[in-house]
Amino acid sequence: MKYFPKSMTSTAQKLKKIIIILLYKIFSLKQVRDIVVLYSPSNNKLEGNLLCIKNEIKNKKVYVFLNKPNILKFIYYVAISKIVITDDYCPILYPIKFRSKTKFIQVWHAEGAFKKVGFTRMGLAGGPNEKSITHKNYTDVVVSSTNIVSEYSKAFKIDEKNIKPLGSPRTDLFFDKDKLDKSKKEFLNKYPMCKDKKVILYAPTFRGNGIKSAYTDTSLIDLDYVVKSLDNSILLVKAHPFSKNKFDIKNSSIIDITDIENVNDILPSVDILVTDYSSIIFDALLLNINIVLYAKDRKKYESTRGFYESLEDYNFGLIANTEDELINCIKNPVFNKEKAKEIKEKQLNMCDGLSTKRFIDTYLK
Repeated sequence: MKYFPKSMTSTAQKLKKIIIILLYKIFSLKQVRDIVVLYSPSNNKLEGNLLCIKNEIKNKKVYVFLNKPNILKFIYYVAISKIVITDDYCPILYPIKFRSKTKFIQVWHAEGAFKKVGFTRMGLAGGPNEKSITHKNYTDVVVSSTNIVSEYSKAFKIDEKNIKPLGSPRTDLFFDKDKLDKSKKEFLNKYPMCKDKKVILYAPTFRGNGIKSAYTDTSLIDLDYVVKSLDNSILLVKAHPFSKNKFDIKNSSIIDITDIENVNDILPSVDILVTDYSSIIFDALLLNINIVLYAKDRKKYESTRGFYESLEDYNFGLIANTEDELINCIKNPVFNKEKAKEIKEKQLNMCDGLSTKRFIDTYLK
């Protein structure tokens, strides 16, 4: 019995919720066992926070489920587990009222509070309504800083005491010199054409209301024009995993790395990050990478998605509004150390290389 299709009528969606609730109640007749379920609803392989956590779990049985799991098997293990951990929006679990012996933990895949998520998007296109059950049944939410607890409490409609600022496990890599050196070596082995070149990563976020309608707006940038205007440079392009479309790339100085799911494998080798409104800026900040925020459609994005603060509040580099401005920013990058320090304290003060350890000590010892 495979996971339900994405395109469903409202009647089918109600039936789906009923089936999930019934399955959970039936399987909950069994005793809770000391096992852990890891569920990554948007990925085809385990990565990021969940992979870091899995690698450190000792003496417990772990069951991993990715997008479109077998629903009978999935709900069975969810029902008998002490701990269920997810890293993204997961509608299959929101109808469930978890029993008191089970923790349902959200380790959100992105650090910081940048783009609005969850109930902070009410009133915007694709945002939830007040009565939605989305997000509200987490027992715990793990975030990257003590200073963004309020934002996530409002985003998920849960009490601030349930927001745990333990840091983001996936960022521990950025504090391990040996792993960073290994990552850089593996990168050059895979992309030897990048040796002795300035490596620029263009990683825009998706447009659309969510995973079902997500796309990359390829009209915002002429990649060929940009790379031809730069000297001794390689441009890596990574579309958001939700996006259904890709750039049409024909220039040998442009490499599409969209199929690489874990951008952490690439970032240590990047000289300049170009993005728009993606939380990847926080990863770049921890690695002291120059950034350029390419904000050509800023007004439209702010009116449909929105940020918790103004775009300038997240900027420790440069902002470009046109392709020519972008080229100039790449040629003359700026890293504002004072602003970087301020953003780190606000958004990332619990990301220090020990986030995974804190998570394990809190929930799995």
